[in-house]
Amino acid sequence: MSMLLTVDAQEHGLVGDGTTNDRPALAKLVDTLGAACEADGQPRVIRVPPGRYVIRDQGVVWRSGVSLIGADRGATCFVLCNPDAPTTPVPPASRSTARAW
Repeated sequence: MSMLLTVDAQEHGLVGDGTTNDRPALAKLVDTLGAACEADGQPRVIRVPPGRYVIRDQGVVWRSGVSLIGADRGATCFVLCNPDAPTTPVPPASRSTARAW
């Protein structure tokens, strides 16, 4: 099965309710799309509908060839939090060393 070039984040498990930790679903989606890009050389886009997406405890390792697009300024918001270590900031993402092309 081939992966679409543009995917909806909520169709892949992100909730965006401001409470649910969306990091695991986002990390899995970025990894899946990054692998697809590596396989066929086609970049992928994650479209994120309006909502508050919580990224808790650690950032997402970003894959080459994957972009993220929100709905609009102020409509799509990523909330970064680290409740177990509130003085340690959570980076939104870090770059992987793997290159898609």
